[in-house]
Amino acid sequence: MDFFQLQIWDTAGQERFRSITQSYYRSAHAIVLVYDVACQPSFDCLPEWLAEIESYANRKVLKILVGNKVDKGDEREVPERVGQDFSEVNGFDYFLETSALDATNVDNLFEHVARRLTNAMKATDHRYSNYKANHTTGVQPVNLIERAQHTVNSCCGRT
Repeated sequence: MDFFQLQIWDTAGQERFRSITQSYYRSAHAIVLVYDVACQPSFDCLPEWLAEIESYANRKVLKILVGNKVDKGDEREVPERVGQDFSEVNGFDYFLETSALDATNVDNLFEHVARRLTNAMKATDHRYSNYKANHTTGVQPVNLIERAQHTVNSCCGRT
């Protein structure tokens, strides 16, 4: 089994982080844009974030679109098909819907990102075998389901 360290930066779409996120785009291998399916304004902001990705990120960056909070089915404002269509039209590499509250598809998201990045690295980096040999000890797995159950996020002032 291969072990890799993923460094994740969560700015929660907050304007105050916008200036510092630009520097992270340049070195990012994957970018995950997340919107709240129960908050239309969060979806409406996606073109702005996509424009930043186009301006600052590497052309080959893995782009993933995630509709979160599917546990709020009765409050849904953004249909899954709308998210899927936006993903396809704007060249995202992957789309799925999740719930950080009950951990629906959270593991799938991170496993997909890790798998895609790992496969890309193995295919393009001859140093992989050396890296694997030197970095297999001391890695502690993280249980994403337990972490997700302790996290409650809000959007648009909703909980």
